[in-house]
Amino acid sequence: YLFNINGDIREGKLQVFWSYSTLHYKDETVENVSHTFLQKLQDIIPHCLLDKNIPDYTMSDFPDFEPYVIVNNSKNEAKNNLFIFPPGHGGSESYFNNIVPELNNKNLILFNNYYNYFENKIDKNYLNYITIENLARDYIIYIKLLQPEGPYNLFGWSLGGTLAFEVAKQLIKKRELVTNIILIDPYFNLKEAVLKIGKNFEDVTHVNYKYFPAPTSDLSKTNITLFKASKIEDAMEDEKGFFKYYVENTKYNHLDKLIKNTKIRVIKMHAGHSSWINNDTEIVKICNVIKSLI
Repeated sequence: YLFNINGDIREGKLQVFWSYSTLHYKDETVENVSHTFLQKLQDIIPHCLLDKNIPDYTMSDFPDFEPYVIVNNSKNEAKNNLFIFPPGHGGSESYFNNIVPELNNKNLILFNNYYNYFENKIDKNYLNYITIENLARDYIIYIKLLQPEGPYNLFGWSLGGTLAFEVAKQLIKKRELVTNIILIDPYFNLKEAVLKIGKNFEDVTHVNYKYFPAPTSDLSKTNITLFKASKIEDAMEDEKGFFKYYVENTKYNHLDKLIKNTKIRVIKMHAGHSSWINNDTEIVKICNVIKSLI
């Protein structure tokens, strides 16, 4: 009885109760175990609901989908590559008029938006089964084709930042070195944001809403740079609530809840979540940091 987990159904909901000996387990240990336990329970739900006839798609199954665009600016070895991940509502073109012109001495691999492709091409019900983890797995296939071994440098804005983070985790699990993760205002732990702002979030099946992995210490050897918005975007009221929440109530956009023993370098943008793309000063600042790291 050093560690007990019991559960039953009350009022139609699964209730799980924990008890443990404080002489044998630290609170932090139990918290990590309970987080993993909860995550695995949540993983079981789509598995149980999954129609076994639905195939496990990969990017290579769709010849009309262009996975990436390469911009070769440097004759240096491939380890000068910067892998760039797309925001939620765009693809590689999202960076053509801002990041790409400034990084004229780097090899850039700009990924297109596989999730958006699914939204337009696949039965909507299948979107329930797509996860950030699965998307990252597919992107890694192409990363390894283009650059078989590390060190790797990853970059992403918004959803692209979430993808870059998960890709880094999976590469490190494969014993690869990820030197830099550079993020522009990604939103982590959307569920907590929804709870705190008291708004309904209709798209609870969205891939980013479902993503909240157990904390990891695997990134302790990786430089993490977070460009954080300081302005609240002019948007529809519900969406504006999210911008306001992350600007005013989080220091690291909840990234600090996903990593342990890792420092996060935060650089404040004098712009909003999306408005930085039209701000020449911020674009130059972002690119100068990238140049200093890679």
